[in-house]
Amino acid sequence: MARGIPVQSAREDLQSFWRARETRRFLRMLEAIEAMTVEVEAIRRYRESLPGDPWASLLAQALDEFLLEEQDATILPIAYARNWLGEWSREIRRRQHGLLLTSAHRAKGLEFDHVVILDGRWRRTNDSDDEDSPRRLYYVSMTRARETLALVRLGDGDRPDMRDNPLTARQGERAARLLQPLSDSASVTERPAPEPDLSDPMLDNIIADCTMEDVVLSFAGRQPPGARVHRAIDALAPGDPLSLSNENGQWKVLDAAGQPVGRMARKWSLPDGMHVAEATVQGIFQRRADDGADKEFRHNLRTEAWEVVLPRLLLTRQQPIVERQRG
Repeated sequence: MARGIPVQSAREDLQSFWRARETRRFLRMLEAIEAMTVEVEAIRRYRESLPGDPWASLLAQALDEFLLEEQDATILPIAYARNWLGEWSREIRRRQHGLLLTSAHRAKGLEFDHVVILDGRWRRTNDSDDEDSPRRLYYVSMTRARETLALVRLGDGDRPDMRDNPLTARQGERAARLLQPLSDSASVTERPAPEPDLSDPMLDNIIADCTMEDVVLSFAGRQPPGARVHRAIDALAPGDPLSLSNENGQWKVLDAAGQPVGRMARKWSLPDGMHVAEATVQGIFQRRADDGADKEFRHNLRTEAWEVVLPRLLLTRQQPIVERQRG
């Protein structure tokens, strides 16, 4: 990110393209057609009208692929167009769009042209694992590479690290030890790593894309249609500025005018020593009353459908000049 290289996380809880506001608006356009079919030209016009924000661009990519696949058609069944987009939304979550950051466990079954495995705490994940489980997991990670494989080990690989507490680091569970059997192999090229430049203050920053688990899903749903919160959310778009306000131990999400548009979940908290330097709209997603089976959840709702704002946070260790703290 600091070098302009696109980065994506392999977190499985990232939000679905299917629920994104932009996708739901397109589906409502299809539903508004009082027929069983839609003209391909109408889809093309809708695609050309899309703005340039990330979620609209993703929908534009989907519609471009759809129009290319159906380039010889003039009229298509609406049900077919909807089902095609649903399949595409499931497929897009498996596509790689930049440098992919993932864990060894989540890489199982996947392959990549180029793989870099970082040093770390290659420990047993639970007491039921045997002594060789870290070595097997390391092997699984190595075999994900199709063309090149880089194995990184730290100079202090044999020393315990206090950050491992309460699980003490074991000497046999660091990459430095796991790599020892490869040291004399003719297929291995060992190179000293260049000294990293740690002077860039951005290296201390964290970009956090919040998920549905990080926010109160029913925040706007507890207000009737036409309430101020719905109007405030409707006026937002991806990339718009937000702020977080801590009131009596609860974090509210505010728009640029100070209007509450969401609330962080009670279990959400800032990482130790970090502060919110910037908050923006990551995306806006639709929820419905019938999404949850919890009767108490439904009892508190005053609308059948509403939108949930998910923030993107820039976290820094530097104390902001003005940090909104109340209560």
